[in-house]
Amino acid sequence: MKHTLVIAVFLACAAAIDDTQAGGALSSKSRDLLYAYFDHPDVQTIREQQARSGLEVEICGDECDLFVLPDEKNALVMWDLIMLYEVFLSPTSAYDDFRAQHAQYSRDLLGRYSAGRCSKHSDEKKRATCSVASMAKRIGLKYAFVRYDEGARCKAFKSFDDLSKVIGGDVSPTEPERWGHVLNRASPAAPCP
Repeated sequence: MKHTLVIAVFLACAAAIDDTQAGGALSSKSRDLLYAYFDHPDVQTIREQQARSGLEVEICGDECDLFVLPDEKNALVMWDLIMLYEVFLSPTSAYDDFRAQHAQYSRDLLGRYSAGRCSKHSDEKKRATCSVASMAKRIGLKYAFVRYDEGARCKAFKSFDDLSKVIGGDVSPTEPERWGHVLNRASPAAPCP
């Protein structure tokens, strides 16, 4: 009886380790897929940098999305959430080919992150909204819509629960050599404050 309990505990621990390793593999795959698609400076850009606020990832095509993570220990989960955001929640239609290429992988990620209360949603977009909002709160991930206009970088922070709701923002000078393809496009967003 005692040996059976020890074996059961051992198998449970081994399964947890395998699950963690699988999560790491999924997470690094998310980062790799995002970089493969978005790292083309003439068309769209992805930039990852350490800032005072934490790890920042900015993805720009016709519009820019900024993700800020205060604690890098959660970076692997952050990349999965960015992947889920770009596939299921981003309002731009410019990434439709990206969505189509990675539909199955994204559904697998969504299944992984939509446990508990989020699993009740049959609509993928609602399940993704619930899952991303829940995990973002857990790891402290923040999101901002970014617009470049007249030499300024305008950030409008939004809630993952309701992406139409602006909860803060700021304006700073731009780095035109890095974001020239974005600065020259008209943006549907409101002007900088």
